[in-house]
Amino acid sequence: MNFQILAAQIFLVASLIGLAIMIVRKIPALVALDASDKSMKGHFLKLKKKIQEVNPFKGTKPEIFLQKILSKVRVLSLKADNKATDLIHILHKRVEKKNNFFQIFPERKEQAKKNISSASKDPIENKKSDNYWQEIKTSVSAAAKRKSSVKKSKKK
Repeated sequence: MNFQILAAQIFLVASLIGLAIMIVRKIPALVALDASDKSMKGHFLKLKKKIQEVNPFKGTKPEIFLQKILSKVRVLSLKADNKATDLIHILHKRVEKKNNFFQIFPERKEQAKKNISSASKDPIENKKSDNYWQEIKTSVSAAAKRKSSVKKSKKK
């Protein structure tokens, strides 16, 4: 399982547990509140009247509204499922391509393993390999000098 997915699941569970703990701790405070507090009732009544005036469900039945919401949720979940399936196929193709490459060139697989192990073990050796291009330049310039000296000796 991917580490990021596992971490996200752990955070989700931890946050839900924390939320549940906070709710359980606040229940006694909520019970202690006076249920006959008229100022709170007044606010709720005003809000209820405003909602009835605006009434976003005018001319539609609540069942139809619920049906539309559920169909949109279903479409979104199908899109997410399709995207996940596409990503799985892409990852599967990458793994197949890598396995086929290493079946054709098994020596490359061993070489890749050696490079990975040497890179993680000895950082000084990695610095030596960083001079690769410099070594090639010096060897090419040395070869060019030899060729030019050979040409001069042939001309004499």
